[in-house]
Amino acid sequence: LDISVCNPRQQKTIRGKFTEYEVVVKTNFSFFTSACSVSLRRYSEFEWLRERLGKDLQKEPPKLPDKYVMNRFDAATVEERRAGLQDFLRLSAVDLEFLCSPVFQAFLGTTLSISSLSSLPSFGSVPPA
Repeated sequence: LDISVCNPRQQKTIRGKFTEYEVVVKTNFSFFTSACSVSLRRYSEFEWLRERLGKDLQKEPPKLPDKYVMNRFDAATVEERRAGLQDFLRLSAVDLEFLCSPVFQAFLGTTLSISSLSSLPSFGSVPPA
C-alpha cells in the first residue's frame, strides 16, 4: 500500500479560501475497489476521518498536523501540513484495525463526500435492514 498526499492547491468559494490535497493510493489489496485511486481532500475531511475512526474503533488514531489560523496559505505552512496529513494516513494504514475500517478504505479509495462516507456502517456493525 502506497499513500501519498501531494499537489496542494488553493480554492476559493463565496464562503472563503481553503486548500485541497490530492490523495493518491496505489495498492494490491483486494479489499480496495481499485489498484490506483486519486481523490481531493480538505483538512476538515481528515479531521472528520480521525474523529470517525476513533469513535468507531474506540482507540486513538494518529495525530493530525496542527490547524493553523495564521499563515495557513504560506508555502512552508502548506508543505508542513501536507507532510503531516501524509504521515497521518500512512501511520493509520499500518494499524490493521484502521486499515480494515470500511470508512478508512472508502476515504482512501473513493471520491465520496463526507456526507456519503458518514452513512457507511462502522467496522463490525450490521447495516440496518
